[in-house]
Amino acid sequence: MKQKITWRSLCLGMKIKGTFSIIIGVLGVPAAFLPLLLSRRLQGLTDDLMLLTTGEHPGSADPMTDLLWLGGIFLLQLSMNLLLDYVEINDRYRTLVYVKEQVLRQVCSVHYSYLENRDDFHKRIEFADSQASEEMAKSIQGMFSALYQLIIFLSTGAALWAVQPMLVFVLVSTCVPAVVLSYLQSDETFRFRTKWMEEGTLAIHLFHLCASSDHGIQEVRHYELGDYLKARWRAMADTYIQKKNRLVAKHLRYNIGADFLRSGIYLIVLLVTARAIYQNPALGLGVFTLVYTLSSRMQQATGNIFTSIMQFSASQAYRKEFFSLDDLERDEKSNGTQTQPDGKSRHDRQIRSSGQGRNDRQVRSIIQKNSNRTGDHREPDAQGYDIEFKHVSFTYPGTDREVLHDITLSIRAGEKIAIVGDNGSGKSTFISLLTGMLTPDQGEVQIGGLNMETHKPLLRRNLSVVFQDFAHYEANLRDNITVSDAARRLSDSEILELARQIHVEDVIMEQPEGLDGMLGHLSQKGNDLSGGQWQKIALLRAVYRNQANILILDEPAAALDPMAETQLYRDFSQITGEKTTLLISHRLGITSLVDRILVFRDGRIIEDGTHQELMAKQGHYHSLYQAQAKWYR
Repeated sequence: MKQKITWRSLCLGMKIKGTFSIIIGVLGVPAAFLPLLLSRRLQGLTDDLMLLTTGEHPGSADPMTDLLWLGGIFLLQLSMNLLLDYVEINDRYRTLVYVKEQVLRQVCSVHYSYLENRDDFHKRIEFADSQASEEMAKSIQGMFSALYQLIIFLSTGAALWAVQPMLVFVLVSTCVPAVVLSYLQSDETFRFRTKWMEEGTLAIHLFHLCASSDHGIQEVRHYELGDYLKARWRAMADTYIQKKNRLVAKHLRYNIGADFLRSGIYLIVLLVTARAIYQNPALGLGVFTLVYTLSSRMQQATGNIFTSIMQFSASQAYRKEFFSLDDLERDEKSNGTQTQPDGKSRHDRQIRSSGQGRNDRQVRSIIQKNSNRTGDHREPDAQGYDIEFKHVSFTYPGTDREVLHDITLSIRAGEKIAIVGDNGSGKSTFISLLTGMLTPDQGEVQIGGLNMETHKPLLRRNLSVVFQDFAHYEANLRDNITVSDAARRLSDSEILELARQIHVEDVIMEQPEGLDGMLGHLSQKGNDLSGGQWQKIALLRAVYRNQANILILDEPAAALDPMAETQLYRDFSQITGEKTTLLISHRLGITSLVDRILVFRDGRIIEDGTHQELMAKQGHYHSLYQAQAKWYR
């Protein structure tokens, strides 16, 4: 397992390196001999200058020539070190970006059940994003720089060995404590981060409750909770910082001791060399210069090599956690699309490019061809887009309570269905199973005779959904509408006409810049919409996706005012057209407009019929309807 992770890490490092980085890496091999060459030249110059002071003829032709050589080698080495540092920092940054992109890809592609925090997914993603990404970037690029340091170590070690073999052993041994400490500290830091990350996350959450304009700031202000939340934040932050500071102080004490040992031994090496020259002047003062320059260089190279190796080994836990995300269950099991370097799948790029200058029929043809390439080659059968739930049961991971129990249901293509029931009765879970977000424990969900799990990409393209927790995109108004069907190309006037058909054009008309107006907290003018306006945009976004044959509306009127809700009821037939429509609503005023009503209770469908039939039965639906109706009489 460790070998596999190590190999994957090295392959990742090579994959991320650019052409310039590879060229500098190749040039770094001969450049690693420059420190030895510089020390040798310095040794020769020192000996020649000593001869000049005694009146003897120097060995070289001209000490000034040696000085020029020294200056040239020094500048070359300095330039090479700067390039190598730049490449290492750049590669580390590229690695960091790559890791973060992969973390984002995991969030977007794992099976939806993980987003419900299956197997502590949220903690794992948070850890991979905030901790593992930095450690992986540092350790992987550290291993590549260790190869450069290894050449320096071998070349300087050979030169010092020729002077005195014992020097090499002594210098290497003094680096061992620092290396061992580095490994132990990395391992302890990993345990600190995993153990106390929750405390740090909670402290950040409490801070944002006080400082952010979101997260119920009005309630915080109204109940004067600022002092209470600040006190909790201070207590949590102080506890977290104290633990962290104790760990840092402990590591600092050990590191100071290791540095004193290394510096002390270095001083002893110089004294031993000076004594040897004193006893044997024939060695020349240049030997002292050689040992002086190469000893520090060798200590540095040795420390860098061992530290990089130990750091790489200690970061195994981070890399294991990161690569383990690849083993999670994917959302689209049968999807064979390949991700390109720009982050878009080949399938997505073909759809986007194909939309230019083509009509919707041509685009749908291209989409179908792409579906064939990714394994979704079957068309729905003669049933059209009938929906079938066959003995479907579901339990959320980590719980024992079965949310849906043996649901068997048929919905004909074109039917209008209302889904009602108490909170927690299984309505939203039913929709999550229908859209393929969740996978049944038993049974299967079919659309047009095709199993949702094995034909998810194809079937999802035939679904358009207004989720209860719909998204607010930090983009212009046009993109907020058209993002549901990027392949479809409508002019601004056509988009406005579509909005008029479902009576939500007021949102567009009220924007000073129309469809080009930027929306959201992060927009330059802070142009955010009200909850009702966002819901109208979500509804328009769903209708814009005209290739879908099934429309799902989860509480589409929850944020609308009474007039807008009434208009929604009037436009219901025009909005849904011939599409199969499923409507979840706690407000039962719209239920008289649908063909059938499904009443959920405790994970079962206890009633199924028209409004008149269910009212006549005087069952649970009758009770729900009467409970609301009495407030309107």
